[in-house]
Amino acid sequence: MLEKDYQSVGGEARQLWEKGYDTLEKKNFDYAMELLTMALEKEPAFFDCRMALRAAQVKKYESAGKLAKMAASAGAATHMAAAKLALSKKNYFGALNSAEKVLCADPYSSVGHRVIVDAAHALDYPQTMISSLQLLKKANPKDNEVAKELGEALEMLGDWDTAENLMLQLAQTNPEDQELQQAYKDTAAKATIYRGNYEGMMSGKNPLAASREEQDEGPQLTAEEALEEKIYHMEERLQNEPENFKLA
Repeated sequence: MLEKDYQSVGGEARQLWEKGYDTLEKKNFDYAMELLTMALEKEPAFFDCRMALRAAQVKKYESAGKLAKMAASAGAATHMAAAKLALSKKNYFGALNSAEKVLCADPYSSVGHRVIVDAAHALDYPQTMISSLQLLKKANPKDNEVAKELGEALEMLGDWDTAENLMLQLAQTNPEDQELQQAYKDTAAKATIYRGNYEGMMSGKNPLAASREEQDEGPQLTAEEALEEKIYHMEERLQNEPENFKLA
């Protein structure tokens, strides 16, 4: 199922999103979260709505006091259990809905984002995966498994250049990890095939060695820089520029 932007959604889900977005701009975060959550329950593939909801969650959390945050996190335990149960029963839409309620209490919850990643993967929602994986990666930059998942999600999205760049960085920073070396080679091969350029493969040159030679010639775009360019509307932007949140 393809993810949808606001131009691809109509009916009640569109109306709820419009009202929720207007409410978000008026800084009524609780009501905005309620409306946007309802819209997502009607149209889970509505990615623009999910990002608007994430903006409301972040702003609500940032404006809350310490005690309010603690109380909200404690109250989210039921939703967290429901999200895990739904995921275990392969009720992926239910898992997404419950996970979003967890994030309404704590938008940085690693458990909530992990459920969203797993459910979104099953539903073939790469943009939703990327938005949560980027936050998980920021929380734990050395987690190679999360980085590999991010590369896979970028492949699903068809963003081969960024996926290859990310896997190259992983391979270069973990030269002893043979699994990562092979994962990079697989991604590079698929990217080459996708681009229809077989010259590098036919030359017999090791892609990792070639990439390292290119690095010696000048600075290369890092995975983080590439991700920032490609998925600017994801979690990191919502955290850094919540007041400037705009739909693409």
